[in-house]
Amino acid sequence: MAASTAISCRLITEKDVPDAVRLMTRIGVHFGGTKRISLLTAVAREAVTNPAHTLIAVAEQEGDLRAIVIAFTLAPRRYWAHFARRHPLEAFAMARHRLRRTFLRRLARTAVPSGTVDKIGETEDLVGARLEPPGRERWSDDSELIAKVMYVATDPEHRGGGLGSALYSWFFQSLARLRYQRCDAQVSDGNVGAVMLHKRFPFHFIRSDGGYFLWLIPSQVDA
Repeated sequence: MAASTAISCRLITEKDVPDAVRLMTRIGVHFGGTKRISLLTAVAREAVTNPAHTLIAVAEQEGDLRAIVIAFTLAPRRYWAHFARRHPLEAFAMARHRLRRTFLRRLARTAVPSGTVDKIGETEDLVGARLEPPGRERWSDDSELIAKVMYVATDPEHRGGGLGSALYSWFFQSLARLRYQRCDAQVSDGNVGAVMLHKRFPFHFIRSDGGYFLWLIPSQVDA
């Protein structure tokens, strides 16, 4: 892949849904631990039919979708309640899978071997001075003026070429044009690539369980 190949970014349309779902599958996108094609398709179609609740942006290069941002424009709990009314079978399958996963995790906790390394703080040196004390902003904040990034990822075969940064930059500028006042994200501790990506933008980093809560003001992202 030539690094100079033009990158085109946009919000998905109906014709993009099949390719977007294939990209999600290659990346490993899941919701509640579920990677069902039908669930991913339903979420993608929500972004086309109801952008007031879901925004999905993609970066296209050489005719292929290669990077994606998935954001909810409702707090996740409210989003899934709305989703369940429109897609009850998918919501039921996801809830069943989540319960099974929770049960297995509880079993695993009882069998954690002594001497297990705790990863908390693994990326604090990378975050450095960007780490701030908790403020009024929370991941749980619910407002139609806040977009919550659930995924930002690039096709594994095309990482390292700036696709994720280009798409994220375009996405924030689009949020500003749409008058969103805040964009939230979460990064797990130990995810060096995600920390480095988010450091390229004016995110505020706040320590949270298992990683970081981040937020920025879209209008402050340089064009």
